[in-house]
Amino acid sequence: DLAFVNGYGFPRLKGGPMHAADALGLATILTEIEAAHATGGAGSNPAPLLVQLAAEGKRFADWQKA
Repeated sequence: DLAFVNGYGFPRLKGGPMHAADALGLATILTEIEAAHATGGAGSNPAPLLVQLAAEGKRFADWQKA
């Protein structure tokens, strides 16, 4: 998150892409990525960690605590 906020201009108020994904809900993010992948977006298949966390109803913040 820090690299995207400080180096790539991700909006600081959103806290970084992983924090923003947690706020939106990983299931929502996964649904959007799967829809993009279904339309033929090369390289847009969801990451296994995202699939796992969404299935377990967890957030990236929960994963970092393990």
